[in-house]
Amino acid sequence: MCVRHSPNPHVESLSSPITQTTDREILEETHRVYTSAFERVLHLDPEDIRLALTQVSENNPRARGADPQDFVEPRLIREIEAAGFIKRLYGEQGR
Repeated sequence: MCVRHSPNPHVESLSSPITQTTDREILEETHRVYTSAFERVLHLDPEDIRLALTQVSENNPRARGADPQDFVEPRLIREIEAAGFIKRLYGEQGR
């Protein structure tokens, strides 16, 4: 996610193979749109996991009985955030 939020001018070059264009204007707009669509810190919602399990259960019956909470462990993200790593990652030390 950091790459998507980076102001680095090389970010567009990473998107070029995916978008199959070298048009600078299109790449910049793609970067702007995706930057606003993704959060900097990924906090998983158990309801989102439940939806994914429902979809997976169509082909994998074991997913039907799975508890979404078994797939979410927020402690690591909270620790990383509390340590200031996310802010440093995005160059926001003083913010």
